[in-house]
Amino acid sequence: MAQTLQVCDRFRSLGLAGSELALRSRWAEDVCSLVEAWIRKLEPTLVLITCHSLDELLKSVRYWGCTVLDLDAQALVDILAVRWHIETFFEYDKDLLGSDHYQLMTTQAILRFWTLTACLMCFLEELLATSKPHLNTCGDARRKIQDVHRRNLLIWLKEQF
Repeated sequence: MAQTLQVCDRFRSLGLAGSELALRSRWAEDVCSLVEAWIRKLEPTLVLITCHSLDELLKSVRYWGCTVLDLDAQALVDILAVRWHIETFFEYDKDLLGSDHYQLMTTQAILRFWTLTACLMCFLEELLATSKPHLNTCGDARRKIQDVHRRNLLIWLKEQF
């Protein structure tokens, strides 16, 4: 079922210029190939392989899996475009906030945690939209805020002593 990939023959343009996914992930220039594969625990899977440049394939390649087998590459990219905000929210939540280390036991704790997380992500997204010079990610926004607070703490400590 898995196919060998002929790089020049199998890759085609994604045609994403101007889309939200292209703007947020720099996919506007990407090319892709769709391969059906058998992946353990997922069984038959469509694998969308994308890259920025065929000249530097190994440096810029990304893989996306889907268990809906009757999609073409453009339909799968359209689904990814819709899910992009959800995926980046959970990625930021885990990487920036360490949410995968929390253990919440009550419904009230879960609601409080997700409310605070959503508020923080809204704050970081607002900072991204209004920052000069332009920041690229929520991680950049978080680092900028941390730098400002560290600087303010050092100034305050200097004034105290």
